[in-house]
Amino acid sequence: MMVKDVPFRAPEDKAPPTLQQEREQLLTIFLRSAVVLGTAALLVLFVLSVIGLTNAPAFENLILLGIVLFATITPKIPYRWRVLFVLSGTLIFNFSDLLQVGLVGQGRMNFLFLAVVATLFLHEREGLVTLAIGMVGVAIIGQQLSTGQLITNSVAQAALLDGSGWITYALNFTVRLVIIGFVLLRLINNAQVTLARQRAIGESIAQEQASLEERIEERTRALRLTSDVSRGLSNILDRNQLLIEVVDQIQKTFNYYHVHIYLLGEDQQTLNMAGGTGEAGKALLIGKHKLTVGQGLVGRAATTQKPVFVADVRNEPMWLPNPLLPETKAEIAVPILLGNTLIGVLDVQHNVGKTLSYENVALLQTLANQIGVALRNATIYEQVQYRAQQQRLTNEVGQKIQLTPDVNLALQTAVRELGTALNASRTTIQLQINKLEKIQLQHGNQT
Repeated sequence: MMVKDVPFRAPEDKAPPTLQQEREQLLTIFLRSAVVLGTAALLVLFVLSVIGLTNAPAFENLILLGIVLFATITPKIPYRWRVLFVLSGTLIFNFSDLLQVGLVGQGRMNFLFLAVVATLFLHEREGLVTLAIGMVGVAIIGQQLSTGQLITNSVAQAALLDGSGWITYALNFTVRLVIIGFVLLRLINNAQVTLARQRAIGESIAQEQASLEERIEERTRALRLTSDVSRGLSNILDRNQLLIEVVDQIQKTFNYYHVHIYLLGEDQQTLNMAGGTGEAGKALLIGKHKLTVGQGLVGRAATTQKPVFVADVRNEPMWLPNPLLPETKAEIAVPILLGNTLIGVLDVQHNVGKTLSYENVALLQTLANQIGVALRNATIYEQVQYRAQQQRLTNEVGQKIQLTPDVNLALQTAVRELGTALNASRTTIQLQINKLEKIQLQHGNQT
């Protein structure tokens, strides 16, 4: 089982702009558009007034254009003050228009335009306040006009009523409509981009979460399998059986291509192969395969006493190819330590590229530690068994000798039993008669 590390990557490296940054960009676009379109509208009105199709542009229009231009070319003014500056100037212009031509002008409609602008660039609260100011202003001016307390400009009002002023109204309305439409389209486009980005981020997070859950599940399974392997090894007290079982269990549990175990020789310079999986392992064991400490990846792990992980052995100059294992693509060599003492090296090879990871290294290191403990336990068990067997044999031979009444027969019994116990082809006992006589004399004098 291989555990893959999949790093998280955001859909885009550039962070999305904040709402305030979006509003500041839109305000700049709004003001520039207002300057360009307002200037163009005034030029058209001026040309039309020259040829007699309409009246000359009102002085208030030039003032309003100057206010917008000032807010455009002075970006160092705080954002909120720039918006309030333009809104205040436009409100004054609208009230001036209402006072001149009454309710037949465009001032009453501009309040709705300003309410939309205030909502877009500030907040819904400012939009409602702007709309309320406009409604109250229209109501007051309408009441004043109905009671005759307010007298409008009859010339300007007549121009609107006879049709000559509608050119100005149409141009102003077009300018406002184009600006608002452009801003709204920009907002819609930004909203779509933001939604697409959020959707991509959500999908990426979902994929990362699924990958993380999969890695956690694989990690949990790997730890459980490691625990099972360690528990199984702890119950094996025969050293040779332990070495055979360890490589087989690791290979089958984690589906590796091949698993080796090397043990450090008595000369402390040779790593002798003590266990291997498959037919290749059997052939290497029969051939008494061995490596020198420092040779290859296994030798490096023994020298440094640290794990050696090579994800692609083709790019590793120290890798030693084995003709019996032609499919090897990745390898991990982990030292088997007992405290600070090197016992051997656990070597794992795999035939699937880019599947081994550092998590596999950590798992194998845990297993190598368990193997070290298991080998120590097996060695201690063998030593205890050997001493117990020697003691038992000594007792048996001693009892048989004690039960023999004749010295010659006792010696024959000792030779026979020792030969049988030691599985020796020939057993002899040599006695020095002089020393034996001295012992007998001494023993006789004492008695």
